Amino acid sequence: MRKVAILPYDGINTAEELFAKIQKDLNQPKLRKIVDYIKINDGIHNPDCGGPAIIDQIKELIAEAGLNIDIFLDMKVFDVDATLKNYARKYGKQAPGILTVSSICSVSGILALRQTLPKTKLAMISVPTDISEGECQRRFGMTAKMKILNDIENIRAEYIEKAKSMSEVPAEPFDLIVCSVKEVSFLKNNLPESYGFIVPGIRDSWMLADHQQRKGGVAEAMSLGATFLVMGAQLTKGNPEANPPISAEESQERTIAEIEKAEAKLFKIPPLEILKNCDGYYSAKNEAGEIIGPLVAYAGTYETKDGQKKNKVGFEYFNFAKAEENPEVLDYFAKTLAEKLKPLQPDMIIGAAMGGIFLTGLTAKHLACRLGFTEKKVVKPADPINGTKEVSELIIDRHEIKPGDKIVVIEDVVNNYSTTEKMKELIEEKGGQFLGIGCAVNRSGEISYDYLPVKSVCFVKAEQFQQDDSEVAELIAAGKIVWKAKQSWPELKAAMNKKKEE
Repeated sequence: MRKVAILPYDGINTAEELFAKIQKDLNQPKLRKIVDYIKINDGIHNPDCGGPAIIDQIKELIAEAGLNIDIFLDMKVFDVDATLKNYARKYGKQAPGILTVSSICSVSGILALRQTLPKTKLAMISVPTDISEGECQRRFGMTAKMKILNDIENIRAEYIEKAKSMSEVPAEPFDLIVCSVKEVSFLKNNLPESYGFIVPGIRDSWMLADHQQRKGGVAEAMSLGATFLVMGAQLTKGNPEANPPISAEESQERTIAEIEKAEAKLFKIPPLEILKNCDGYYSAKNEAGEIIGPLVAYAGTYETKDGQKKNKVGFEYFNFAKAEENPEVLDYFAKTLAEKLKPLQPDMIIGAAMGGIFLTGLTAKHLACRLGFTEKKVVKPADPINGTKEVSELIIDRHEIKPGDKIVVIEDVVNNYSTTEKMKELIEEKGGQFLGIGCAVNRSGEISYDYLPVKSVCFVKAEQFQQDDSEVAELIAAGKIVWKAKQSWPELKAAMNKKKEE
């Protein structure tokens, strides 16, 4: 399990009390598993011991405990470059692992810190988490995420220009950005991959509310892209006012469970399990094969004896839209799919509307190829009475296919290849060469389509039935079917989870 916690020590009156508290916490097994940094800010100013001596003593306590933990000096420093350099020199031998720097510092000041503290990671802070979105909008004329992004981009432009004439300074002004859970995904998607993110304001559902305005939970923050999480009361106090009270130890256990939950989403388990952890999987049957919820309709159709077209149905549904909500998970699927598609060497990949669009965007980035997507035009609405879903046609109207382009079609979930067939026709009509299919989930059980490869992240065989099949006919007659699974997702998951609880 990755160590993601930054443990803060604030509001302690003397260095003696601070050292005693740190020593006690370092002996707690659960904290030892997850804490990577000890954070101090007002703790650097004590009547009995302060400044670099505080860091020196804390490092001794860490060494005595046999731990690989560093110091996070949360000073939010700002001043002219000469003063910053003098300040940093005092911490030369006791250099912290991380130092927070205010975004109002001059670039000359940031360069001075980079030169004086070469082993220290600098973390930019622009909007403290006790500033609400409303206050940020009133004061700065923009949301918190735009304020942070504007600050770092403007600093980067100035820094990169000045750093050209200097040797042995990092390529970027900062290593880390301090932001809330509300901004981390946006910033991660708009900044170089080298940046990490420190997220304070961590308060899971079992904790009391406090002064933080922009806050969120452990699993949410990690899944959105947080590198480190600042947690104080959640790890050292718990919630004594809850009914029943939640001790610090129980809160630590719950926090570890949330970290493990997030890491499970972050790809240390099979892809299908990741989708399940994102609540993207439904089964109308339990492990014993008993029916616990309604059937679901699929996009694939068949023709009845009297010439009607009806949708096939089944007991399972793979809702990749739930994975799309999580940028880290979506990027994992895209990276994995890109690796499988590289041998095909596509000039372009085209996403099937709507499920393949987001996956296509990120997969194209990892493949470094062009992208496009189809659009859906509804020509006939769904008809539940006659057992049919809506009918739509695909068009490629927004992006250009050049004659001879080698193209892979991207879908979220494939089974009957009804969408694929239409896309293949559109591509070939425009002079493109259809290479094959890439998808997040292949539930068809087949590894090829029309003699061309089907590359998937998740490969699973899911049964499907015609509506008059004896295994499903009575259920359909009783109305135990959902025609639009995504729109009825809460109902489906409630049926599934209810039986689990029982």
